[in-house]
Amino acid sequence: MRRMVLALACLLAAGSAAAEMEKPAAVNGVGYAIVSGLFDGSMGSSSFIRLINAGATATTFTVLVINTTNAITVGSAAITVPAYAAPQYPLTGNGSSIFTLAGVAPQTNASYALYIQDSDVGAGYAHVSYNGASTLFENQSVCATPLNQRLTSVGRQVLANVHTTALAGNNYPSVIGIHNYSAAAVSVNLAVYDGATGTSIGSVVQTIAANGTLTMAESQLESLLGFTPTSSQLHLNIVVTHTSGAAAPVTLTQTIRNVQLGGEINMGQVCAVNAVSATVTTPVPVSTTPVPYCGTVRFSAYPYSLLTIGFTATVSSAGRLRGTTYGEYDGTTVGQNMSGTVSGGKLTFDDMDSGEIVNVTVQNGVMSGTIFSPTTGSATVSASTNACN
Repeated sequence: MRRMVLALACLLAAGSAAAEMEKPAAVNGVGYAIVSGLFDGSMGSSSFIRLINAGATATTFTVLVINTTNAITVGSAAITVPAYAAPQYPLTGNGSSIFTLAGVAPQTNASYALYIQDSDVGAGYAHVSYNGASTLFENQSVCATPLNQRLTSVGRQVLANVHTTALAGNNYPSVIGIHNYSAAAVSVNLAVYDGATGTSIGSVVQTIAANGTLTMAESQLESLLGFTPTSSQLHLNIVVTHTSGAAAPVTLTQTIRNVQLGGEINMGQVCAVNAVSATVTTPVPVSTTPVPYCGTVRFSAYPYSLLTIGFTATVSSAGRLRGTTYGEYDGTTVGQNMSGTVSGGKLTFDDMDSGEIVNVTVQNGVMSGTIFSPTTGSATVSASTNACN
């Protein structure tokens, strides 16, 4: 009997070891765009993923579905998106859902994340949620790099998935804003495409005064184009370019209004799949004039983790850095001064107005390091940086 018990224990131990060895390895998420905090509908809200192609040719997204409770990749899909299209996929449900395309059977008590890859410059994504009972619609996108920041290298910006008047009886109307931050008037071309298919609908040219903002309801755009959407044309994509072909000095916004609940929802947050390539070099290039840099910063610890902080800075030939940060954090708001140095790939700046000291390293378009605040202590920093246009 003792021998049988020992033999059984050995078999069980061997089986357990084999199971551990057979468990799929976790995925290294570096090089992927990550979408987490997904809603499967079980608590009322459902997630929808928008795969955005702001390029002139079709592109293919690779999407991995990760079960975050055990780090197992439960499915994958290769999804081809036409030029200038931004189709929307529910996470679960019908035949066009991410789960169906990836061959995923929902598992009990599981949560999920999506890991996305696509090497194209114009590849982007957004994560939105909708609750049918409350009619609450929300943009859940969390971006390491905004898509329009990535698109500056190819001289265009995009407003993706703008609601047409056909969507939900126009109960979620869209309003777009284009702000000209230059000191002279600028003319921009708005090329409009069907959001689902990328089919061209038309284009219009709009001139915006110096430091002015063009605000336009989507219904006005339909009138300018002479366009009446069909029942299947729920979204438009608008590609914004300077009529001269140069990079347009504009920023874009998009909001939708929830007619049932009241209030506006920011839909301008759309993410790039790929980070902006680094332009801070080692050593800092010798120049008779300062070199401008722009970037965004995200923090790991509360209260910084709730918001993205931006900065603009100039770097002299000697490596001295001066500029401003902008964004709301630690109870302070836009336009804070900073100064520091760039040397050997190291960028250090002191936010002089509120006492934060940031020490980060720039490599491959990503900054990482720490921030120290006299009121909240230290937190890690991640960011992207690119030369300002």
